[in-house]
Parts: sequence; C-alpha cells; structure tokens
Amino acid sequence: MIGNIEIVTMDVPNPAWRYDLDKVPGFPKEIRAAVNCRESPIVWMLAHGQLEKHQAEAASEFRRHYETAGAADLKAMDYMKEPVDGSAPGDVLTDRKMASTDKLKKAYNVLGPSGYSLVQSVCGDCIWLKDLAPTKRRQWEAGKILKGCLDALAVEWGYFKPPIRVWRKAG
Repeated sequence: MIGNIEIVTMDVPNPAWRYDLDKVPGFPKEIRAAVNCRESPIVWMLAHGQLEKHQAEAASEFRRHYETAGAADLKAMDYMKEPVDGSAPGDVLTDRKMASTDKLKKAYNVLGPSGYSLVQSVCGDCIWLKDLAPTKRRQWEAGKILKGCLDALAVEWGYFKPPIRVWRKAG
C-alpha cells in the first residue's frame, strides 16, 4: 500500500471484447488488471472477498444511476461571460436522467427507507462503513445489512437468480 492507494489484481471486463468474438481464443470476456481498491468501498469489499460478484454489479449499477440522476452536470452561472444569442440552454431533465430516477425509485421501494439510505451512503456517496458506524459491531451489522440490500437489488435488476426451493410431500 502506497499512501492512499492499494493496488490489487482483479478480473475486470475486457474493453476489447465484442459479442461476435465470443468464445474466440485470445479474446476473453474478462481479463486480469491492476485496480486501486481504495477507489470505492465496494471495490475494496470485492477485492477482499467480502462481497460476491452479483452484489458488486448491483452496487455499480446503483452508483451509475445515482450519478446520472444527480446534479453532476449542474454548473454555476458565469456572469463574466458575454451573453451570446442563438443558443438555447441545455435540457436539464433528459430521458436518461428520468430513467435513472425511475430505477432509483424502484430500488427505494425494494429496500425501504433505511436500506436505501445505507446503499446510497456506501454505493452512491462512497462513504466507508467505518465512517458510518462508531463501533466494530455496528460496522459489522451495517455490512451485513448492506449485503442483504445488494442481494435484493441484484435479484430486482437480474444479476442474481435466487435458488428455488421445492418441498415434496413424504409418502
């Protein structure tokens, strides 16, 4: 570990992979790459075996929708610029932003207020569990709840199919 960087090798999606090259030797779907696992709490948990792959995928999708629906593209007005005629201001509410907001609303309905708040803090705002909970016991409990919430999102978004249990009558 160097400063605030912790480099680990992980399987990541291959940027050169395409559907037409699937199962062709030399073009794997995933490759090994060096990753800074301090980039977010989810990457760190995945690198250290605390999360399953489907949970990390659900967390990444939540973060993607959270950032898309957020105010990342809002900018302050620059009063020093000369006003120019002919260009209208950009559309503030795009279709992509509305779709992300709908996904987040469904996630809220699945997780409930407390679960959504935890997932929003860890996955969306990248707040570490040690910063959310004061004691190790509470951090452990928050991690367990986070895993359950990410499992629910993974099932909702199709990253994980829970095992189906069948009970048969004896006799």
